[in-house]
Amino acid sequence: MPAVLSSFTWKDSQLKLTQESYEKCTTDLEYTAWIVNELCQCRFAPVAKILHENKAVQRLFTPREYFIQGEATTAKPKFDTQTRATSLAVYIFTPTQDQNPKCKQCNSFQSRGPASDCRVPTTKHGAGACTNCYYSGQSTACSLRIAAKQEQVEESAKKEKERFEMYTSDQLDELPEELLEEWAQMVKDEIKNKRSAGDVRLRSAGRKKGGWGNREQEN
Repeated sequence: MPAVLSSFTWKDSQLKLTQESYEKCTTDLEYTAWIVNELCQCRFAPVAKILHENKAVQRLFTPREYFIQGEATTAKPKFDTQTRATSLAVYIFTPTQDQNPKCKQCNSFQSRGPASDCRVPTTKHGAGACTNCYYSGQSTACSLRIAAKQEQVEESAKKEKERFEMYTSDQLDELPEELLEEWAQMVKDEIKNKRSAGDVRLRSAGRKKGGWGNREQEN
């Protein structure tokens, strides 16, 4: 059975749809209720799972504002893809960490994300990217995800180096060739990961330099 808006709460009070259109919303609570009502009508499995498992709103949605030809415009979220709808459900209903400073996309006036703040899910959603990057399909290019990935690679390399340095040259001579080959492959994999992380940063920088195109076509 599809979820209904009245089954969700904010601070022990039922959510109510007080505005039928997004454009008429003026408070974060109204924006949140409108979005949750839209999510209830989604047929994406990940969204349905989040709504089934979470009935209390974790945080209210605050929309991002940007300017088009000097006029302030409020970003309007879309629900046309599973990624977009899921990112909104994750933002509202699941634990996330506020990021300060924000990721590079959230700090940019060209950000495609709909939320004003930059939040990283503590769940597997987005794989370490913030919800705005997840929403816009840029999870792999999120600067927060790249930094976390690089930190993991460096920590892994450090541990392997410490493990390797435990052996003297004579001890290494006595180790099985298969083990040495395994270590050699691990070193190659670490180098590959570092280069891959560097390529992602370069692609991200290239997109930033090139821009996102006509802002008036975004929403």
